[in-house]
Amino acid sequence: METGWQLIVSEWRKAFSRADVLVFPDFSLPLLYTVLDTGNFFVVPGSPVDVWAAESYLMSHSKVQSRRDNGFHEHDLVVTVVGSSFNFLELPWYCVAAMRLIGPQLVEFAKTNYLGKSLKVVVLTGNSTNGHSSAFQSIAYIADIVLYGSFHEEQSFPSLLVRAMSFGIPIIALDLAVIKKYVTNGVDGFIFQVCDLKSLNTAFSLAVVELNLPAQDRTIGTSGKLLSKNMLAWDCITGYAKLLENVLQFPSETILPSSITQIQQHTWEWNLLGQETEKIRNQVQHQIFNEDGTSMGTSSIVYIIEEELADKNTSEDPFMHQNETYVFDHLNELDWEDVREIEFYEDIERQEMEERE
Repeated sequence: METGWQLIVSEWRKAFSRADVLVFPDFSLPLLYTVLDTGNFFVVPGSPVDVWAAESYLMSHSKVQSRRDNGFHEHDLVVTVVGSSFNFLELPWYCVAAMRLIGPQLVEFAKTNYLGKSLKVVVLTGNSTNGHSSAFQSIAYIADIVLYGSFHEEQSFPSLLVRAMSFGIPIIALDLAVIKKYVTNGVDGFIFQVCDLKSLNTAFSLAVVELNLPAQDRTIGTSGKLLSKNMLAWDCITGYAKLLENVLQFPSETILPSSITQIQQHTWEWNLLGQETEKIRNQVQHQIFNEDGTSMGTSSIVYIIEEELADKNTSEDPFMHQNETYVFDHLNELDWEDVREIEFYEDIERQEMEERE
């Protein structure tokens, strides 16, 4: 809208309005897409994409090399401070508060140069519109501790923490309801209390002690990694089941599916997910190269369509501006499928009426 591409906005709104329900995997996305909201937005959190992305990142990156690339020494103690994905661009107050709370610990650490390590603190701020998740992934991977400093209650478990846990990195977080629902303090991570913020010092000290144990004895990061893999699976599966219950309308004589309470699936089908995501990635995304063979980045069908619409948006054809959608008035394959489906159901209704007569 800022660039005046009203045609693209119009086409996106029409595409969204065709759906009975438009499902998002994160509560921040409906806010970002408010201008396109046609009253059919719905959120089912808990997508396995964060775990999958973290595991894919682990397979293709070296932690030691990533540290060097970002200017950190192999033996530095790196603490990454993050907050909600709804952050403003300036430094959030809760990040400042968290730094003040662990200040004495940081000073003590700096004085003693604990076990020969130097301390580096990375405060990552931003929001979902500026690559917050992708930036966090590279920064969190090189961290030894991830401190989640947001004091705001979240509607779903923060995806940033899921990725950190998937990397096997110990997390420190406030005792928000959604955090305590999944994470056991001292087992899967460290939790400090909102009513006793000095408990953050204790949590930070325990996390540092954990890091200086032999690798085979660091149970917090390992437990967190195992927990993150499937901890949101049941909630997501039942969320889609509830959605389907309310969207699908069955004929009266149909035997209905079992109750949601009987769902026993508490894990993702990782083998199937791995195969499908790899297949989709190969089909939809492709690398674009310059003439000299250098990469121009990854593109997808979405960007290709938007580029085509952008070209039409800048057309000087006066009729185009009077009737933006005339080039799309012909029936496409999806329209013909709708027509065939309507005819199919009309045939069924006609047959049922003839049988009743």
